Amino acid sequence: MHQRPPLLEGTVEENLRYPFQLRVHHDRQFDAGRIEDWLKQLGRDRTFLTKKQSDLSGGEGQIVALLRAVQLDPEILLLDEPTAALDRSTSAAVERLVQLWYDERPKERATVWVSHDLDQAARASDQRWTIEAGRLAANTRHPNDE
Repeated sequence: MHQRPPLLEGTVEENLRYPFQLRVHHDRQFDAGRIEDWLKQLGRDRTFLTKKQSDLSGGEGQIVALLRAVQLDPEILLLDEPTAALDRSTSAAVERLVQLWYDERPKERATVWVSHDLDQAARASDQRWTIEAGRLAANTRHPNDE
């Protein structure tokens, strides 16, 4: 997921349904119930699905892009500064959503989260790699994982 994900013109729901139109996902279906459950966790209701892409804030666009990605159940979710330009509450919502997705099948999923926010890195990971000047400077594990 990019820092500024591209969204299609149309509603949030149309953006979420789009991947299922692709040949690679032709055998899968959009799960509105699952999306609505995630939206509730994020403090939004079903009406969020009717919002037009052009009316979304940057944080709401991040949420749509993240939902679009996680609904496809990837084994690894690659996140490049997904909250860099977001306010604190939206960042927390994105962190919760990623954790909810991961917790569904923790033995089958992983995330790689690139962040310059060290506090966020501590919250969002159990292992952190620090890169300085292009070199691995540190590799730390969460104390509860020892």
